[in-house]
Amino acid sequence: MLHFLSIKDLSKKDINNLVVKAIQYYHDNQFEPILTDKIIINLFLEPSTRTLTSFSIAAYKLGANVINFNPSTSSLQKDESIVDTIQSIAAMDPDMLIIRSSENDLSKITSKYCHNFSVINAGSGTTNHPTQALLDLATIMLYKKNIKNLNVAICGNTLLSRVANSNINLLSMFGANITIISPPALTTKNITENITVAHHLNPNLIAEQDVLMILRPQEERMMILEPQYNKERIKAHIYSSKKDLYKKLKINQITPTTLLNLKKDAIIMHPGPVNKNVEVMESVLSDDRVVINNQVKMGVCMRKAILKHILV
Repeated sequence: MLHFLSIKDLSKKDINNLVVKAIQYYHDNQFEPILTDKIIINLFLEPSTRTLTSFSIAAYKLGANVINFNPSTSSLQKDESIVDTIQSIAAMDPDMLIIRSSENDLSKITSKYCHNFSVINAGSGTTNHPTQALLDLATIMLYKKNIKNLNVAICGNTLLSRVANSNINLLSMFGANITIISPPALTTKNITENITVAHHLNPNLIAEQDVLMILRPQEERMMILEPQYNKERIKAHIYSSKKDLYKKLKINQITPTTLLNLKKDAIIMHPGPVNKNVEVMESVLSDDRVVINNQVKMGVCMRKAILKHILV
């Protein structure tokens, strides 16, 4: 396997192997110097904490040499195109390029210039975030052991969420019963036969779920939805705060009342960062069913498993 751009690049066998390995690392994440001769470049053109840091730590744990490319101090500030930047990086002969971008197709375009080393998609536009979906699957398996017939609700702005779309593709492969809970204008188009769509997180729906996956409002991508949520309206501060934005978009908020209707063995997930008191009330985060920090830990473990899978 040379490039990893979407969930569709992996077989079910590959995915099962990665999940098993990631869970092993979750329980024993020691230094394993098997990539000491490898150079990995992180090319992140969007802000990131969890994804960038977890890829870097995963690489260090495997002994790789890591270079974090900073776009703000690069020749991109001198009007160099991103394609020219990528071609220059390719000429330096690294072993892997990990790329994140607001553009849907940039990782795919990048891979066309990278013939002798691997490209990993660390999040592209609104379409793909395959490593996040894999770490989410591994986190679910940590608690639930089996995905088939598991009830998973993905709640929030699913239309603009690459996390939602990658999770839909991945969890569908393993037979999960997926419910999308979004306002009509913010509901993903990635709907298949095994997916139920709802617009309100009602008590009966909550009570059925084994996994409740919450998403951010994705307000930085609202400009895509012209003319209803165009850039000018966002800039004009029509919405005085994220909380106001969330309320006006009519996306369900997770509150203590939500917890009252949720199964005792259900889990609540969020890819981060959490906007406290926006999509999730702060008081909810202390509930034992919230496994967000364990997702973050699994992020290092899964990305370590992915690097080993590709480079060894």
